[in-house]
Parts: sequence; C-alpha cells; structure tokens
Amino acid sequence: MNGRFVNNGTSFKVKAAKTKEREIEVILPPGLAATHEVVKKSLPKGIPTTWQGRTITWFNNFGLKEKGKSRFVRGQVPESYEIILDKESGKTLVYYDGSSVKAFPPGDLGDTPGRSGKVSARLKLGDPPCGSG
Repeated sequence: MNGRFVNNGTSFKVKAAKTKEREIEVILPPGLAATHEVVKKSLPKGIPTTWQGRTITWFNNFGLKEKGKSRFVRGQVPESYEIILDKESGKTLVYYDGSSVKAFPPGDLGDTPGRSGKVSARLKLGDPPCGSG
C-alpha cells in the first residue's frame, strides 16, 4: 500500500467504536510492520477537550505494540508511519502525546495522492489519540 509518506507499507483499518469516532487507516512501513501491530484503543480518561480556544473532537485512538508482546509502545517508534482519514475543512488535525495536544506540523500533513477527500499525516508516536479542532 502506498500513501503520501509511506511506500509499500502494510495497511491497517482502525474501526470506529463509538458514534463520534471515525475509521482511520494506518500504514506501517515494511520494517515497522514486521515487528509491530496496530490495535484499537479507547480514548484515555482526562484527555483535553479544548486546544488553543477550540473544542477538540477526538475521533480515534490506536496503539502500536510489538508483535508477541502484550504492552503498547510508549513514546517514539523506530520509524515514521502514516495515518489516512477524512479531510475536514476549516479544522486543524491534532494528536495527544500523553501530556499535551499538538497540531501536526505542515511537513507531516497533506493530501493523499489518488484519494479525494482524504488527508495523510506522518507520525512516530506509539500511542496517539487523534482528533481535530
């Protein structure tokens, strides 16, 4: 699977579990896909609901875990991977790094080639709730 940032990767669908959630696609590069898996997670308790004066809508949470192990990766993973989701006009795509809400930097965010209405974002974080505001 090819995305904007990852070529020849393995695609994982992270289904929406609740009404406000949305399905996202995670593309792991070959090296990361060989050692890690993508698992749907619940949103953490106490996650911020506002950021820079905007209301945040958290739409999905997933985690990367090493294959054959039960714990999720905390912090950075060895290489970048990509998430693909529906584009929202006038909203800023954000993620939660465990201590604060951060906007995706412009160089890590952009249209998804060949997929109208989708946006791609690049991450290296092992456990990122994603949303917009």
